[in-house]
Amino acid sequence: MSDYSMLDLFRQEVEAQVASLKQQLMMLKQQPESFDRQAALQALHAIEGIAQMLEVEATVTLTGAMQSKLAEGQLLDEMAIDQLLQASDWLIEISQLNAVEQERWLFSHVSEIDVIQERRFDRDKQLATEVSEAIVKEISASPPIVDAQIMDLFRLEVEEQAKILNEGLLTLETTPNATQPLEVLMRAAHSIKGAARIVGLDAAVNLAHEMEDCFVAAQNYTLTLNPDLINGLLRGVDLLQSLSQVGDRDLPDWLNNHNSDLNSVRSLIDTRRHPVAKPSPKPIAAHPMVQRPLLQRSHRPHRKMHRDRACCPRSCRTCQCGQPQSDDGTGGRIAD
Repeated sequence: MSDYSMLDLFRQEVEAQVASLKQQLMMLKQQPESFDRQAALQALHAIEGIAQMLEVEATVTLTGAMQSKLAEGQLLDEMAIDQLLQASDWLIEISQLNAVEQERWLFSHVSEIDVIQERRFDRDKQLATEVSEAIVKEISASPPIVDAQIMDLFRLEVEEQAKILNEGLLTLETTPNATQPLEVLMRAAHSIKGAARIVGLDAAVNLAHEMEDCFVAAQNYTLTLNPDLINGLLRGVDLLQSLSQVGDRDLPDWLNNHNSDLNSVRSLIDTRRHPVAKPSPKPIAAHPMVQRPLLQRSHRPHRKMHRDRACCPRSCRTCQCGQPQSDDGTGGRIAD
């Protein structure tokens, strides 16, 4: 299955719940005593819950107005019932639109939605308000009901996308520089994230989201899928498969027992995506240069031959002028 299958799942759920809602509205119109207001409100609440998960604002807004109106119960006249029947058809219409068309639809139907929310019986307004608040509070307090068929579709979705993830990761393990599998891997993780959001499994949503971001980072060359990271991603796929195969009643226990495993994989991916920068080594302080004192050049005695013929005796090393005398045996005399 693909992203389209999740939207198709939304459409199927809307169609099923609208059919139940219309049945109750026709009952209210023809046989008021047989009308099951609780069942009608529950159908709207189920549609609202799945619309919130998929962020379909037009459906959320319309179902909110319908719940407010329907909570008036027996105070509804035939015109008000017809308004709700028309709104039920709108729910089907919205489910067939894409995101841009849904926004346009909501913009063009604001006034009609406001009319649905108006109360037509001022004299019984207080009573209607009390009934409305009590019922809506009771319905809203219950967690969104996940149909068994939706859970089965979730399991099929995870199983199919898990095969794609395993094949793609094994390809990257043998061919690290391959870029083509990354787009497929990203879409597979995105599909699991959407499916998990519909059934309200936050643990699967968070893990699939982390994996999706990992593949996007690899596409942008800001992350390298090394063998260690690929092994972690494969463990994540195994966990998602295991989660999808758990029965509804056993889900809380499974999540509690595998919480550390889920966090471990998410932590591994997050650490690789956002590595902690190693502190740069402190620069070595430069030792101050010690200037050595300049060595004074020793004054070598000036060996000057004196022209004075009357010189000191040879035993005397210096003449009267303080200059050393030559030891050449000539008594320091220079030959004429």
